[in-house]
Amino acid sequence: MICRNIKAGKEKDYDDWLRLYLTFERKAPGYLGTTIILPGGASSNLRYIIHRLTNRELMKAWENSAESQNLLEEANNYSKRHYETSAGLEILIIAVICIIQIVVDLRHHPHHRIF
Repeated sequence: MICRNIKAGKEKDYDDWLRLYLTFERKAPGYLGTTIILPGGASSNLRYIIHRLTNRELMKAWENSAESQNLLEEANNYSKRHYETSAGLEILIIAVICIIQIVVDLRHHPHHRIF
């Protein structure tokens, strides 16, 4: 999961970047899907990007790929990496959403495994 804090006035640039990121990510071997969470709705400056691939090795390969690294570096022009330090309700909700998405994926792709 990646969390980005969008810089003021850079929302459109970030959204354009995110579309480009997703275009490349969808081509990654083992790609299953992406969930984007905007805590607090459309006016939120935080974006949680949860990407799902069939296994840990393919996820690491995507995260370490030149495409992913270059795109994440570009994202720094529009946002900064956000590190969550609270253990409050928001984190719990995000965790539940992730678990629900995994269960849905497993129902649609029963041959995949949880790692």
